[in-house]
Order: sequence, then C-alpha cells, then structure tokens
Amino acid sequence: MGALGEIVGALAVVLSLVYLAVQVRENTRALRRAATGEAVAAVREWSHRLIDNPSINQLFRKGLEGLENLSADERAQFVALIFNFFKTFEHLHYQYAEGGLDPEVWVGWEHVGRAYLTTSGGQQLYGERRQCFNPKFQDWLDALVPDTEYKTLGELAEHPPFSAAQPQAPVVE
Repeated sequence: MGALGEIVGALAVVLSLVYLAVQVRENTRALRRAATGEAVAAVREWSHRLIDNPSINQLFRKGLEGLENLSADERAQFVALIFNFFKTFEHLHYQYAEGGLDPEVWVGWEHVGRAYLTTSGGQQLYGERRQCFNPKFQDWLDALVPDTEYKTLGELAEHPPFSAAQPQAPVVE
C-alpha cells in the first residue's frame, strides 16, 4: 500500500508539472498576442496623423525626401513626427528581441521600418538622433541601412529596400 501511495503521489506531481507547463505556454502565447495588438495599435495611432491631416502627410513625405527640403518650422514638426515613429519602432524591436512579438509579425514591421529609414530624411534624422535609442536598436538599425541612399519616395517605390530574408531569431540575454 505504501508503494502504491508513493506511485500515486509521484503521478500527481508529474500531472501538476504538465498542467503548469501548459499554463505557462498559454500565458506566453497570450503575452505575444497582447504585444502584437499593442504594436498594431501604436502604429495605427501614428498613421492616423498622416491619414487624418493631409498637410501633415505632405510634410512627412517632403521630410522623407530630405531635411534640407523643410523650413525651420516644418523641420521641427517633421522631427517630432518621425522621431515618434522611430521610438514606436524601437518598442516593436524590443518586443521582438525579447520574444514578445512573433517573428512572422515582426518581418512585416521590419519592412516598414526599413522603408522609412532608407529615405534621405529618415537617414538624416537617425544620424542626428542616434544616441536617443537603445544600443541594441542602434546596432540593428545600423545593420539594416543599405549602402544605397534613396533620395526620393519615387526611387524608394522603384527600388524597395526589402529583402526576402527570414527574420532572425530573437536575441534574449
């Protein structure tokens, strides 16, 4: 009877551990879904500024073609707009690097970031504000920018800076 009791007790412990593992896995999935939802909401909120205000959209497009195209007032407004995008994108990168954003979702966001960063205005702003970002994000952005500088959005459309490469596995330290 004692041996049977020990076997039943051991089986109960194993079943408890299996249950706990399933709960942890489900919690991880829920956290990933929440991070993805947060990312979509942040970019959607940022995008609505461009959608809802044609003059902001025009300013944004003009700024992406080069900071030299902007007056002092326009430059200040563009810097705030694009800096907000990059900080939002930095958060997306952080979520991805920490395993909170699914790699299949990240690859789409990576293309969006690359599109804006490879414009003349995006590169100029990043060069001026590089130290405002965390070092891992800086390293990632530095590796992302190709040697080719796209001077206009038209050139960007003709030669998109997208690769067919799969996203890299998250780096967790």
